[in-house]
Amino acid sequence: MKTAQRSTLTLIAALTLTPVVFAQRNGPDWNTAGFDVQRSHWMRADKEVNATSMSKPGYQLIWKQKVEGVKIGLSEPIMVGTFIGWKGFKDLVLFQGGDGNLYVYDSDLGVPYFDKRFNTTAPKTCALTSIGAPGRPSALKPAAGMTRPLAAPYHSVVGKPGEGIPGGMNPPRTGFGFGQQGAPIPGLNQGGRAATPMYTVTTDGTLHIMAHGTGNEYEKPTPFVPAGSQVSDIASVDKIVYAATLPGCGASPNTLFAMDRTDPANPTIKQWKPESGDILGAPAFSTEGNLYITTTKQLIALDPKSLSAKVMATSEAGFASTPMIFTAADKKEYVAAGTTDGKVMLMDAGTGAAVAAAGEEQKLQFTPTALATWEDGSTRYLVVTDKTKQQARVVAYKLSDGKLQMAWTSTELEAPGSPMILNGVLFVLATGEQRGSADPATRAKGRPAVLYAYDAKSGKALWNSGTAIASPVTTSGIATGSGMIYLATADNTIYAFGFPQERQ
Repeated sequence: MKTAQRSTLTLIAALTLTPVVFAQRNGPDWNTAGFDVQRSHWMRADKEVNATSMSKPGYQLIWKQKVEGVKIGLSEPIMVGTFIGWKGFKDLVLFQGGDGNLYVYDSDLGVPYFDKRFNTTAPKTCALTSIGAPGRPSALKPAAGMTRPLAAPYHSVVGKPGEGIPGGMNPPRTGFGFGQQGAPIPGLNQGGRAATPMYTVTTDGTLHIMAHGTGNEYEKPTPFVPAGSQVSDIASVDKIVYAATLPGCGASPNTLFAMDRTDPANPTIKQWKPESGDILGAPAFSTEGNLYITTTKQLIALDPKSLSAKVMATSEAGFASTPMIFTAADKKEYVAAGTTDGKVMLMDAGTGAAVAAAGEEQKLQFTPTALATWEDGSTRYLVVTDKTKQQARVVAYKLSDGKLQMAWTSTELEAPGSPMILNGVLFVLATGEQRGSADPATRAKGRPAVLYAYDAKSGKALWNSGTAIASPVTTSGIATGSGMIYLATADNTIYAFGFPQERQ
C-alpha cells in the first residue's frame, strides 16, 4: 500500500513540476508551407532570435541528420510544438518526400521519431523542381504571440530568477496553444494533441490522414488527385483539404482539388481548372475565408466550398508568384503577387481594385517569384526575391500612403530561396542549386547552400552559416520553430540551426 501511495505521489509531483513540456516553447506551429494560409512566411515573435541577438556570436548548426532511403527529395518542413507522445515530451519537425513518404524528427535532438513509408509504385511523369509540403489544420487568422497564456517562455522546470516555477497545466487547446481558450479551430481534431491530423499525398494520388505523434492512419486513405501528379503544398481549412496539381505531371495537371472531410466516412471532392494560364502553386486564404490562386495570366478568387471563380486581375506581362495576403494598418486585407516584368502588384482582397504596383519607378532586374511580409509597429514590409535566377538580390518594400516604396536591397545571393521573417530577422537561403534545368541531378551539381540572416528593417547583414551546409538545396524551403531554422539539402540531409541551449 505504501509503495502504491509513493508511486501515486511521485506521478502527481511529476505532473505538477513539468508544465514546461505541455506548452509550445516559442509560439505557434508551422502548419503549412509559408507558416500560415496567408503564405506570409512570418513568425511574429521569438524569445531568443532578434536583430540584437543575431548580431552577436552564438547562432550555429545544432544538428544535422542524413535521411536514408529518400528517392526524390524532401520538402519544406512543417512543425509540431511540444506534446506528450509515446517517446515522451517532444517538438517535431516533419518533412515530406516527393513520393509522399513522411519523415519525422525530434526537432531538439535531431533523432528520428518515426518514418511513414507507403511504398507506392505510381510512376512520376516529370522531374520535380519542387516538392509540396505536408499540411495540418490551419486557422484563418494568422497566429500572433508567444507560447500559451499565463506562462512565460522557458525550457526547465524552474523558471528564470524571479519567475519561480512556471504555472498552468495543459490548457484547453485552440490548436496553437495560445489566444482565447475554449474556442476550437474549425476542422481541428479535438481528441488530443497527438491525434491532430497531418496530411500527405502519395504518388498514387491518395490522401493519407495520420496522427502526427504516431503516424497511425486514423481515417481511411482516400483517392484525391491523379496518380503521378506534382502536388503543391497542402492546406487544410475548415475541414477541407486543398492541393493543386501543377503543370507537366499527371492525368489532370493544372487543377485545384478540394476534399471536404466534414463527414470523414463520405468525403466529397470538387475541382477547378483555370480558363487561362497555368496554376503557379498552392492557394492562399484571407482571414474572411476567401481563397485566392494565381495562374501565369490571372489572379483569381474562389469560393472555398463551391470553387466558383471570379477573376480579380489580369496581367499582360503575366503573374510569377503565388498570392500572399496581409492586413495593413488601415485594417484592410490586401493580396500581393509578383509579375514577370519585375513588379509587385497589390490589390484590395475584397474588391480586386489595384492599390499599388512596386517597380513602376524602380523596376527590378529579376522576376519577384517569392514573397514574404511582416509588420514593424504600423509599418508594413513586403520582401521579394527571384527563385528562378542564378544570382538575385533580396528586396524589401515599405507600404506607405498606398504605395510600395523600396526600403533596402541585399547583395546578390547564389540561387536565393523564399525569404522568411522571424521576430524582425529575415532569413533566406542562398540555395546554391544549378538553375536552368528541370533535372534534379543537374540542379544538385551547384554550390553548397548558405543560410543568411538580415535585420528585416534595415537590411543589415547579421549572420550567415558559412561552410556548415555541405550541399545545395533543390526541393526544400526553410521553416522555423522554437527559435531554430530547419531545411533539407539535395543529398537528403536535414540541418537545424539555432542558439545552443539545454534541450529535452
